[in-house]
Parts: sequence; C-alpha cells; structure tokens
Amino acid sequence: MYRTALFCLTLAACPAFAQGQSGISRGPETRSPGIAAPSAPGIAGPGPATTARDMPNRPGERCARVQTNAGSAMACASSTLPTSAAASYGVENMFDGRPETGWVEGVEGTGANEFVTIRFDRPVRLGQLALRNGYGKSARLWDRNGRVEQIRLEFSTGADLAIALQDSADWQAISLADGGPVEWLAIHILRARSGSAYTDTVISEIDLR
Repeated sequence: MYRTALFCLTLAACPAFAQGQSGISRGPETRSPGIAAPSAPGIAGPGPATTARDMPNRPGERCARVQTNAGSAMACASSTLPTSAAASYGVENMFDGRPETGWVEGVEGTGANEFVTIRFDRPVRLGQLALRNGYGKSARLWDRNGRVEQIRLEFSTGADLAIALQDSADWQAISLADGGPVEWLAIHILRARSGSAYTDTVISEIDLR
C-alpha cells in the first residue's frame, strides 16, 4: 500500500496543498532548492511557474527502453555502477516489478546530483509517481547500501520541486495534480545517506501512472 503526498505540476492546477544480495561494491565510473521536512513522505510546493524546458542529459549516460503504467518510454541514467558477477545495476531494473533489483548510481560518494530521466513515447498525463527507496533484495542489503534522502522532480512542463523521502523500503507515492501532458520527467538525487557498509545509492522500483 502506497503512502501518498500531493504535488501539482502547475500552480494553476493546484493552488493549495495538503499533507496528504551480495553487497554492492564500487567499480570505476563509466563516464563522467528548498527541501520538505522528512515526514510521510515530505512535501514542498513547486517553485515559480516556468516555461517548458529541455530534458537534462549527460555524455555517456546509459539508456534502456522501459514500460510504465503511464506508457512506454526511454529511461536514461546519468551514471550506473558497472555490472558485477552478482548483478547488473542498470536503469531498467527500476521498471521490472522486482524489488530485489535496482538502479545504482555510479559515481564516488553517495550519488548527489545524479539523475534519471524518463522520456515518454507520446505525452502523458501523470497522476502518481511512486518508488521504493534502497536495495530491496533483503533487509540486510537494504541496510548495507545507500538510500535517497531528498529528490528533485523536474518536468517538461517547467514544474520543479524537491521532496524528502522516508528512510523506508516500503512504497512511497506522490500524487500529481493534472498539469497537462508531460513529455518527460527527471528524478534528481539531491541528498543520500550511506549504508552501513557501502556508499552506493539504490532505487529499487519506480511506478508511474
């Protein structure tokens, strides 16, 4: 069952807001805000209304075709931990319906400023974004690996806000008031916490609908 919070894609759409494994080891990198209080999950209002913008990208990013409940899309990650003998850590893992897999960022430290983009094949109306934070393969590996503390959601419509996540392996959902068709969205890691053994930050699942 999702824990939900409300976020509006445009100010006009919602003028008022209510609360509504084996361990991962570090491999070489393959390529080179107001924050809500960490409640259940945290919520912040969007910044000033802006115009449509270009989707962020980074040279050498890794991409994969994915299927979401909102439609088919191309997902790309700004960095990815190299495949090991135990598992692969690509962006496609977040959309496979299996919490025992996940995307793992591939830079030194906890992955602050790394991001994932999702470009839909055609514009879609999004009502909800939900995710599972951390490495969901087991309780032990969830504790040993890094988790996201705060994310920034950026949309093709120009909407932009930061949200604090719970330090929990459960689903966390953000309800999105309809702000019109969305061509793409980006999920930026603003801040993450190290695990008890590794700094690698993991997101196991994302659900868009």
